Amino acid sequence: MERSITMPVYRSNDPHKSFLRMSNHSTRNKELSLKAKGLLAVLMDLPPTWQHSIAGLSKIMPDGQDSIRSAMNELERAGYVERSRKNGSNGRTYVEYNIYEMPKDIMFGTSNTGESPACVEVSDIGKSCV
Repeated sequence: MERSITMPVYRSNDPHKSFLRMSNHSTRNKELSLKAKGLLAVLMDLPPTWQHSIAGLSKIMPDGQDSIRSAMNELERAGYVERSRKNGSNGRTYVEYNIYEMPKDIMFGTSNTGESPACVEVSDIGKSCV
């Protein structure tokens, strides 16, 4: 019989620290790898003016471009990231990323699963709604 061990969680109470606030949808999603969950948290923490790119992310994280690309692909398949090719004014194409706190179809209620917008069944915890 496996015994459950409780572990203390220490949190900062300093209001002057910078905090990231986001839905726990991704952390409870058993379909996402730990790497994808961590990347989503980093993406959500970046300023809105930050130009998202695999090369740019590899400069602020120790992971290589291949590792970041695979996590981005996983997030895209799960609906947390949407990317599209755009034509720049200089004639070059670039990739534009839209980052979602939870999958786009759940967030905006376009899912065909019968779930209410922003609700999902997550593991043994039950239904999570935002």
